[in-house]
Amino acid sequence: RVQESVMFLADYLEKENTLVSKIKNAMIYPVFVIVLFIIVAGVLMGVVFPQIEPIFVDANVTLPLITRVFLSIGHFIANWWLALIVIALAFAAFLVEYMRSEEGGVVFDELVLSLPVVGKLLRQAYVARFGEAMSVLIKGGIPIAQAIETSGHTVGSLLYRDALHGVAEKIRGGELLSRALEAEERYFPPLVSQMVAVGESTGRLDDMLSRVAQFYTREVDGMVSNLVELIQPALMVVIGAGVGLLFASILLPIYNLVQVF
Repeated sequence: RVQESVMFLADYLEKENTLVSKIKNAMIYPVFVIVLFIIVAGVLMGVVFPQIEPIFVDANVTLPLITRVFLSIGHFIANWWLALIVIALAFAAFLVEYMRSEEGGVVFDELVLSLPVVGKLLRQAYVARFGEAMSVLIKGGIPIAQAIETSGHTVGSLLYRDALHGVAEKIRGGELLSRALEAEERYFPPLVSQMVAVGESTGRLDDMLSRVAQFYTREVDGMVSNLVELIQPALMVVIGAGVGLLFASILLPIYNLVQVF
């Protein structure tokens, strides 16, 4: 029995690492490109734009609105770049420290779960983790209420942890797991409570929870694959639009300057 539980635990950890790696790999490329674009745009507006402004001013060239906006931003960056760096670092340090607190973790979870696509992806990932952990613990002979609380700490979300602690208390009060999960529809889709109800009626709760984990793991894999395919073209459109605006803010005044001469 112990050997079987250890094998299930090893399989669970392997699936968990694979899932986390897929999500991280899907986010690394877009984050890197966006940060790089912000740095390049900041250098252009803070260094290049203020240096070419006198050329247009001396030639009495009328600057387009987009150029004036970027020049204003460039002057602000050039005059306050040190203060901006200090503020950004201080804010980042505060944010990291706040996110480590209980309140910050809850606020972050609420924010992320409310996002359109990412929220749905994380909900499915959390349900998959819950199902897999519960299946392993029940197979290992852990009481259901204790298994639920333990699973809540392995899901990776403070909101799910608190919700599952409430579910565990209901189980200790004599309520069925399916009914308790049905009341937490915000975190657990109706399919979960329905499959758990089947497992309770057939005495194969661990198998049903394992099937829940497998189903939502496949859903997460599919969503991650689709996101990877969609992020790259969407990112190219966004970055292309940004680069186009930067070039337009320079080329339009140059065109007007040529017209003057």
